[in-house]
Amino acid sequence: MSVRDQLRRVVAATTTLVLLGGLGLLAWVGWGGGTDPSARAMAELRPVLGSPDPRQPGPPPRGKPLVMPPGPLVLAVNGRLSAPANSQVVAPVEKELLDRHKVDHVEAWATRDERITRGTYLFLTDDHESAQRLLNDLDGLFDRVGFTLRKDAPKGVRVRQQPLPQGKRGPISYRAFYVAGAAVIAVEGYGPVANDVTPAFNALLEQQVRNLPVAT
Repeated sequence: MSVRDQLRRVVAATTTLVLLGGLGLLAWVGWGGGTDPSARAMAELRPVLGSPDPRQPGPPPRGKPLVMPPGPLVLAVNGRLSAPANSQVVAPVEKELLDRHKVDHVEAWATRDERITRGTYLFLTDDHESAQRLLNDLDGLFDRVGFTLRKDAPKGVRVRQQPLPQGKRGPISYRAFYVAGAAVIAVEGYGPVANDVTPAFNALLEQQVRNLPVAT
């Protein structure tokens, strides 16, 4: 299966799953019960979070580069992406991309309530130039499957939105990426109602950029 096909499958699954991460986002958390028609995809994509219950947080990240989103914590990671407990924090196509860029350190927070799932992520590269190349490739993944680029993003930040069918309501998903030093920062938000998700995502992105500014 090509990367494009894998990504289209990812996007198709977001009606019942939550993709956080980045960078594309990045963490998968089930939305809904076991009777969901996408239960098979959920089983394939549910992350190993280092806890017997995948809805319980693991040890919190050290340091303060990332803003922890409001809401009940469902994911906390600080360590090697290659570690067994962290190997599924990102979607498979993103893991392949990160491996190609030789990224092995990841930090992440993710929270979820009944309205929205939010996440912040840090991927550490060797230097600023490497981080910029990684950002371009991560952003390109979502560009290729139709995520539109928002024109009102903060300077130096790329924000992509999964477009809703015209005249229809449904789940909405946002991905934001920017470079800070040798790291790529991702901010993500997903939920069933755009009027809930959009302001919450915008607020989290603003807080994250203020906490760790863009380095262009």
